Amino acid sequence: MNTSIRAIALVAALAVQGVASADPSTTKMAVHYSDLNLASPAGIAALNSRIKNAVDQVCGSADSRQLEEVAAVNECKKAALADAMAQVAMISTPRSVAAR
Repeated sequence: MNTSIRAIALVAALAVQGVASADPSTTKMAVHYSDLNLASPAGIAALNSRIKNAVDQVCGSADSRQLEEVAAVNECKKAALADAMAQVAMISTPRSVAAR
């Protein structure tokens, strides 16, 4: 396990959130990654796949004949993916240690 990834020891999940087109409330879904080696390309690929699946579940799908619904689902997926990637960046960046 890569010890520079601070969140693995502290938190075992990312929260993917999106806004469903018919529901104004925010929905969150945990994406577990404690079993992954995020220092390896395979671990990163697995995490990305899990995030994509969570985004799809949170945001759902749209009837392709309903353009407003398609646009709302696409916007939800874009926002949820951006939020998840920001969280991945936070766990992937080592904390700086203050001088004592």
